Amino acid sequence: MKLLLVLCSFLIFGVPNGQGGMIQYRTMIKKITGYSYTKMFEKYGCTCDNRDNVKPEDAIDRCCWRHKCCYKNIDENCGPDWRPYDYSFVEPDELCCDSSDSCKNKICFCDMNFAYCLRSQLTNFNWKTRNYSRTKCQQSNTKCPN
Repeated sequence: MKLLLVLCSFLIFGVPNGQGGMIQYRTMIKKITGYSYTKMFEKYGCTCDNRDNVKPEDAIDRCCWRHKCCYKNIDENCGPDWRPYDYSFVEPDELCCDSSDSCKNKICFCDMNFAYCLRSQLTNFNWKTRNYSRTKCQQSNTKCPN
């Protein structure tokens, strides 16, 4: 899979299946995980609903924390923001970021890695952690890795 991702970063495969942005970002997550981001993950745990400086509750919450860290590590000149970026599926669930703009590709890779992280942790999904109360979240000073 790593080789395929490396190859994807150098090749553009025809007409892309999607472009970045809030709707496409959520479409990417649905395609890779099989679940709606809004219904399943948006208010999951402590970090998935844009809370800062809190400790992730579990593996899925850590996916959200890593996604935020990925965005924070993108060059300030890039954003991140909801700039459109190109991506395609080269296999049923193998995603390729296709943008010629390096900033857009960085954002796409953050979103792609987030979707794959969520998928890898689906067996750890805890219904009690969905729509989690803010009062249960613990403060954390953990810094994002570079």
